[in-house]
Amino acid sequence: MSTRKFMSSIKSLTQKFTSSAKPEEELPRESRVYQRFDLQHSSLFQAHLPDGSTAPLLDLSFGGLRLGTVPEQDSIPIVISVLGRKINSQIGVTHRGSEFIGSRFDKKEVALLNFLQPLLGALQQGLSMRRIEDESLKDSTREKFEWVLRGEGPTDLLIASTARPTEEVLLTISRSSRFSKKMPSASAQMKSRFNSQ
Repeated sequence: MSTRKFMSSIKSLTQKFTSSAKPEEELPRESRVYQRFDLQHSSLFQAHLPDGSTAPLLDLSFGGLRLGTVPEQDSIPIVISVLGRKINSQIGVTHRGSEFIGSRFDKKEVALLNFLQPLLGALQQGLSMRRIEDESLKDSTREKFEWVLRGEGPTDLLIASTARPTEEVLLTISRSSRFSKKMPSASAQMKSRFNSQ
C-alpha cells in the first residue's frame, strides 16, 4: 500500500509543477459533497468499460468521477483500476461534455469506500505539499536536493532534480506509529526501511 500511496502522491505533486489544462468546455456540474481530485496529469487511474475499452479517470472523489470518454448509457458498470488494484462499481451520468462525462457512484458499498480511502488520502497529502525554503535546510540537504517539500501526514518529499523527478527521490510518510521511507532508484526498484517515530 505504501508504494501505491507513493506513486499517487508523486503524480499529485507533479500536477502542481505543470500548467493546468482547462476542459474544452465548462458545463453545469452537480452539487458536490466531496472534494474531487484532478487526475488529468496522471495515467495511473483507468476505468474498464463493458465493451472492453478503457478510459482515463479525469477526476475522482468519494462521490463520483469524471471519465474521459462519452458512453451512450446513463448507468454504466465499470472496473476502476489503479496500479494493479481493481474494484467494480456502477456509475450514473450526471452531465456530458464533448469528450467526457461526469458521474456519481450509484452504490457506495463498503468495498468501494475502502478502495478509495487510501488513494484519496494520499492525493490529499500530495496536494498539501509546500516547499521548504533553502535557508531552512541543512547544507547537505540543500546541495543534494533541488526540491524539499513537506505536507500533511506528515509527509516529506525530496526531489534531486525536476528535470528527472523520479531518478532520485526520498519520500517519508507516516504509518501509525512509524515512518516509512521510500527511495525509488533509477531502475524503479523500491527499497524501504522503517524507523520508529
